[in-house]
Amino acid sequence: MSALFSTRRTARAARSWWRGSGAEDSAPLELWARRRRLGRRGLAAKEQQADDDADDRSAERADDLRPDQLGHRPGDGVRAVEGGGGAGRHRRSVPVGDHFRPQPAGENAEEQRAGESGDGDASHARKLACPAMDVFSLVAVGQRAYLRDSVVRAAEELELAEVLPATAEAAARKLGLRSPHRLLRLLEALAVLDEARREGDVFHLRGRPHAPATAGAWGRIAGIIRADRPLAEPADEDSLRRLHRHLERAGADAARELWANLPDAHGPMLDLGGGAGTYTAAFLEAHPGEDAAIADRPQVLELAQVSRARLLPIDLLESELPKGQRTILLANVLHLFGESDCRKILAKAALALAPDGLLIVKDLLVEPDRSGPAEGVLFALNLALFTSAGDVHDPLALASWMRAAGLREPRRVPLSGSLALAAASP
Repeated sequence: MSALFSTRRTARAARSWWRGSGAEDSAPLELWARRRRLGRRGLAAKEQQADDDADDRSAERADDLRPDQLGHRPGDGVRAVEGGGGAGRHRRSVPVGDHFRPQPAGENAEEQRAGESGDGDASHARKLACPAMDVFSLVAVGQRAYLRDSVVRAAEELELAEVLPATAEAAARKLGLRSPHRLLRLLEALAVLDEARREGDVFHLRGRPHAPATAGAWGRIAGIIRADRPLAEPADEDSLRRLHRHLERAGADAARELWANLPDAHGPMLDLGGGAGTYTAAFLEAHPGEDAAIADRPQVLELAQVSRARLLPIDLLESELPKGQRTILLANVLHLFGESDCRKILAKAALALAPDGLLIVKDLLVEPDRSGPAEGVLFALNLALFTSAGDVHDPLALASWMRAAGLREPRRVPLSGSLALAAASP
């Protein structure tokens, strides 16, 4: 997920997402293989091997990581380049299969676990380092059975069969919910998984939902919806560091693809919420003589090791941005925020552009009617579990906000599996 914010929750997110992959069961075998390798390689190899094995476990383990951080940007860090906020990094091998660990989840336990986070976009979003975007599709495919069981189980626990067919607003009232926002994201997920059908704003279940309990954050969907609060849990810094290394390895290709399709992007380039700097590193690789800066929170910038890039500690919502930028990038950042904060960020970015400068917004794709793609719809539910107002914003909404910020008509940048819009300053 973006690296604009305290990256504390990123590691957890990934671990919980992969929960159910059965990765823990292979730990003894991993240890045996590791000892054999260490015996051959000696002490010098020990430290590197321990790091690599820890990396693998930190991304695969069900107990520590969860899907909430799947918003992290994939190319955020060549060399240190992947910690940041954006597009999507993922492991080299994706866990595939229908495995999950059944875990009884009582109603009260779910609500207790739903978290004690504060209200409001900005305050909560700043605590997040959301998930990996460009490779989210791999996770969604590899863990589709787990996601389906989790979504159907939530529908069963909420007793949606008793209140549907109905709109999200009507169903929320019948269930006594304070807001329909998270329920709507669940209903959209049911529809994209073909467990429900949608006629306009009215949702119909295709049958009475029933599924086994699932582990991890997605096993708590019903409790989070009832509590109407995003899940908040602490994450250890070690896991975070390892996750960023994984994202670094996975995100470079997505970053290179972006810049290859933007020949009119030039420096100075400002990577807002750039995390460890994957997109910045790819930009400098494509434009050897240009200048670039990574702007993010100070603790996130500690991950950046892009030698030619300047580091700019900021708070995205509060800090002034340096003027005269020829290119500004927001890669997998805006999904952490609701509409009002997105508009604020875009307006600030537009003011920082030089004449004829270029503002680029890159994120996961969802259709305006939210009928797909499945990855975008499922990721939107994931954001509803871990942010106060984060969402996968559709291209029409993003384009309208960019125009409202005073930019020219945005154009679509052709990318594989994700969305990018580019708009020039007047």
